[in-house]
Amino acid sequence: MDSHLAPPPDPLDPLVNRDQMRLLLAIVEARSFSGAAAALGISQPAVSQQVKRIERAAGRTLFRRGAAGVELTADGEAVVVYVRAMLALAEDLRRHLRQNETPIRIAVGLSEDFCRTALPSVLWLFMRDHPQVQLRVVSGAFEMLSDAIARHAVDLAVTRRYALPRAATPFWSDETSWVGRADLPQPIPDPVPLVVPVAPSPARDSLFETLRAHRRSWRVAFESASLAGIEAALQAGLGVCGAPRSMPLTGVAQLDARFGLPPLPDAEFVLVEPEPDAGEAVLAFAEVLRQAAAWSFPGHELGDGQG
Repeated sequence: MDSHLAPPPDPLDPLVNRDQMRLLLAIVEARSFSGAAAALGISQPAVSQQVKRIERAAGRTLFRRGAAGVELTADGEAVVVYVRAMLALAEDLRRHLRQNETPIRIAVGLSEDFCRTALPSVLWLFMRDHPQVQLRVVSGAFEMLSDAIARHAVDLAVTRRYALPRAATPFWSDETSWVGRADLPQPIPDPVPLVVPVAPSPARDSLFETLRAHRRSWRVAFESASLAGIEAALQAGLGVCGAPRSMPLTGVAQLDARFGLPPLPDAEFVLVEPEPDAGEAVLAFAEVLRQAAAWSFPGHELGDGQG
């Protein structure tokens, strides 16, 4: 540290650059030139040389030797205060500019089954790494999702594996069980009271086909366009419905063989893939969907072939 320092240059000239700011803070943290050199991955002579340049530019001595190591002088403390303020302002500016960037928008179609299971994990994983993305989720009955897929109103989608207007990849499959109140009659007599989605609905048709194949009669006791409405009717004991085993339903039980209902086909889900020219954010969301499905449905089959 020079004892005879030259007068400072024009005060409008930059006093320290960003690398020198990092160096000053590293010395303060390590309380030694050698510790700062190790933290920054440079040599101790390089640290000493940079300190001399900064002190020459400032026209002040910034460090002195103390009993506990290198210490800041009063002028050094003032410089470090300003350095920290400048770094904080630079970070605020970067944050402001990021917030004012043109947002990237993604539209995703998701079945209500998926929204009840893996969606929270998906949102957390994706938005953690892509906070600038504006995400729109389209969720609802199969026919509505199918129409959105056909119109390319969504960039990608997760839905049941029925007839779809775009190519899809097998995603996962789950056992389907009958669900309803646990205090329903055992066995449930004909006509079986059904709680079903409104027509047209492949899930509704699947229940009808299963009962017909086993020579059972049925009646539609309640129908709704939303899963919330179906769940409320099941809780009220109006009838039974089919649901994937992994999907939580409040106040509703999975009905075993004592209720005398025929087995239902597995629920098969597919990922409607992004278009080949989809942006990086869309492809990243598709990958997060795959990860979340693997974590949220352990033990269930995950497909990897083209559907």
